[in-house]
Amino acid sequence: MCLSSKSMRPPDLFGSRTSSAADLCASAARSTIPRSCPSLHVPSSPMSSIRSLFDLHHDVLDLILGQCSATTLLRLRSTSRTADVHVGDQLETRYRRLLHPYVDDQLGFRAMLDATGSIISGSAALKVCSGLDFTPGDLDVYAPSDTFHAMLSYLINAENFRIVAFGTSASSANPALYEGGIDVVVRLVRQESHIDLIQSLTNSAPLPVMHFWSTCVMSFLTGRGCVIPYPDLLEKRRGLLNPIRAQAPNGLLVVEPLMAKYDLRGIEHRLREIDWARDEDPTARCPRDRSSSCPHTIRWIGDPFCAHVDFRALHQRPRHIAIPFFPMFSPLYGVFPDPWWTLTTVWWRGGLTCGGDCDNGDDAVESAVWTQPFEYLS
Repeated sequence: MCLSSKSMRPPDLFGSRTSSAADLCASAARSTIPRSCPSLHVPSSPMSSIRSLFDLHHDVLDLILGQCSATTLLRLRSTSRTADVHVGDQLETRYRRLLHPYVDDQLGFRAMLDATGSIISGSAALKVCSGLDFTPGDLDVYAPSDTFHAMLSYLINAENFRIVAFGTSASSANPALYEGGIDVVVRLVRQESHIDLIQSLTNSAPLPVMHFWSTCVMSFLTGRGCVIPYPDLLEKRRGLLNPIRAQAPNGLLVVEPLMAKYDLRGIEHRLREIDWARDEDPTARCPRDRSSSCPHTIRWIGDPFCAHVDFRALHQRPRHIAIPFFPMFSPLYGVFPDPWWTLTTVWWRGGLTCGGDCDNGDDAVESAVWTQPFEYLS
């Protein structure tokens, strides 16, 4: 298996003009992403460039914005009220298009996600967060342990789905795709639509997500927006293999076909972030900045490395009271409803080290994923 194969990119709908227009979305905005993600920072450009962008025909503008990642759009929306409205419309359109084949009452379904603390993850969330052009095979919904049955009841009674498989992850239809942090997997069907409802082992719905095979599918949608644990990698359309999965017995046999599928979707994979730099310079060394993907960095849903996007325009959001221990850039603030942000998922990526001085001679770091109250984090 070759981990350095070049990924295939989505077709360029506008030829050379599309790339420059999409680049405009990234370069014309002042960065609002936390400084912990330096690769996401871009200098500001004249406001005339942004006005020219929004003077385009709405169909052309939709196609341009449609190719941008959510993190690029987050920067763009910070430049003006007009940008905020257009970006909000783009993200809402993506969400509606995603849900259209699966649920009839989209507002009711999204309200239920918020009420139960449930999330949508996997390829469906990647579709919304990345702007890549592919069609997810189904919808994966992850529910906290205590509200799993409420979400299941809603899908059966309100959306007329029926259960076709019910069991633990070990007895589910495709257990290789669902490992770690999972109690029960239920497959529901309505005509041609498939929804997998997954029960977390705890009241933190993202717990199973951080066991996924790649960082590219660790983003997730709430009823209000999205949370992106690795925004710098996703914006570059890159993914890192999860050491928990890749180093498990027969792990690569499971991961290799998934890598091939996502390579076709436009995501390039490596074992370590430093490997991309070493493609250009074999002597490249780690900058020792404890980045989001460093094996030594302890991460959690809500840390400064995460990016969040509230799909609502600024004037549509309710006013919030700042909480001292809860930073405003946290992905949970305003995106994850109370009280579900009080318990968070923590993970230690681990895996192969880069060989820098900070490794203390260790070739690898142990991986771990767990949940704990947010207020206990320091």
